[in-house]
Amino acid sequence: MPRSSVLGRVASSGRVSIPIFQNLALRSETFDDASWTKSSGSILANQVANPIDGAVTADAFVEDSNVGANTNRLTSQTITTSRGVLYAFSAYFKNADPTVPCILMTLNGGSSGPIFNLVTGAVDNSAIGMIESIGNGWYRCTAFLVSTALSQQCQFYSAISFSTISHVGTNGAVYYVWGAQLVQANWPGPYTPTVASAVNTGNIRNLIYKSQNLLIQSEGFDNATAWLKTGAAVSANTIANPVDGAVTADTLTASSGGTFHYTAFANSTNYKTIAPVGTGPFTFSVYVKKNNNNWIAIMTQDNHSGSNAIYFNVNTGVFGSTGANAALLGATARLEETLANGWYRVSVTVPKIQDYAGATAGFGVFVANADNGNSFSAAGTEAVYVFGAQLVNGNSAGPYRSASTLNFNYGAPRNLISNT
Repeated sequence: MPRSSVLGRVASSGRVSIPIFQNLALRSETFDDASWTKSSGSILANQVANPIDGAVTADAFVEDSNVGANTNRLTSQTITTSRGVLYAFSAYFKNADPTVPCILMTLNGGSSGPIFNLVTGAVDNSAIGMIESIGNGWYRCTAFLVSTALSQQCQFYSAISFSTISHVGTNGAVYYVWGAQLVQANWPGPYTPTVASAVNTGNIRNLIYKSQNLLIQSEGFDNATAWLKTGAAVSANTIANPVDGAVTADTLTASSGGTFHYTAFANSTNYKTIAPVGTGPFTFSVYVKKNNNNWIAIMTQDNHSGSNAIYFNVNTGVFGSTGANAALLGATARLEETLANGWYRVSVTVPKIQDYAGATAGFGVFVANADNGNSFSAAGTEAVYVFGAQLVNGNSAGPYRSASTLNFNYGAPRNLISNT
C-alpha cells in the first residue's frame, strides 16, 4: 500500500528496525464495545475493509439526529496513565461524509489536541500531530500529548473544520475508524491489537523513529539570527533539496581570502541552552552535496577550531580526518544516507558537551579545501550545497524533521535503537 507522512519531512535511513510493541488502549478494533463511550453518536461495527489486512472489521461512527443541537460528538476511553509523561495516541480513520471532514484527537478529556482533515490529509498542528496516508482514503493519525493526570480520556471528535468542533448532527456515518493505540513513547510504533488486556504495559520505551530537531531555521542557512557566517556567504534556495525535490537547498560559498569559512548554529538565546555543558549525547546531521568543492568539515560542538571538526568528501562520500579535539570528545561520524543526485546525509555524535569556552557558535559546516584543511585563503568561489540541519538529543540522527521558528522536541532525551 502506498504510504506518505506529513510531519515535517521524514527520510528513511535504511536501518534495520527493532520494533517496540505496546498498546494501552483496550478493544482496539471494537469501538461498539462498552469500553468505548459514545456521545451524541453511535458505532456500527464491521462496516468496511480495514486498511491493514482488508478484512471487513472497520467500524463507522454515526452522528445522531438531534437536528439543531450544536454539540461535541465523540468516542472515548479512559485509560490509566502516568502524570507528566509523553504519549502517542493513534488510530486509523477514513472519511465517510465530506461535510464533516475532520477528526480531533485528544488525551485530556477536553477539546485540546491536533485536528486532522481526512479529505485533504492536512493536520492543524496547534498541538503536535502526525498524519500518514495508508491508501484507499485511510489515514493513520497520531496525537502526541503529555498526560496531566493518573488517568486520561482518549477521545476522537468529529469536526466540521480546524476551528469548528461542536456542530449539528448529520444523522449518518461521518468517519470509519479502526486500530486505536496508546503508546508511552515518542512515536506510535507498529500497530498492536488488543482485546480485553493492554499489551506491554510499563515504563517509557525507546522507538526507532525519534522525531526531534533542537535547531531553528533548519533549512534557512541564510537566516542571520540562527546561523552565524564567518568567511562565508549563503545563497538561499538555489537547488532542489534531496527530500521532496523543492528548490529549497542553499549554497554555502567561501568568501575570498580569510582563514575559516563556515556557517554554524548561533541563535544567541538557543544554542547553549538546547545543548548545555555536561549533557548528551547529541547528534548533529545535515544534507550536503558537491557544488565545485570536494571537502567539508563538520563542527562538532564548541568553536571554529579545525581540531573540533570531522572531514567529509562530498565528491566520493567518504569521511576523512577527525580533529584532535573532536577525537578527545569521543565524536563519531556516520554516513546516514546516500541519496540521488549526489546528495549525502552525514552526522556527527558527541557523547557529552564538554565546554563552549566562550564560543560564539555551536554545530556547523565548514567549506574545506582538503582533508584536514578547513583553514585556507579562498578564491571566493569554493562552494557546497547544504540542506536540512538537525540536532537530536540522542545517539543517532533519526528521521529528518524540519524546524523553522520553533525547535521540535518530543520530550525527554532518549537513545535510539537501531542496527547500523
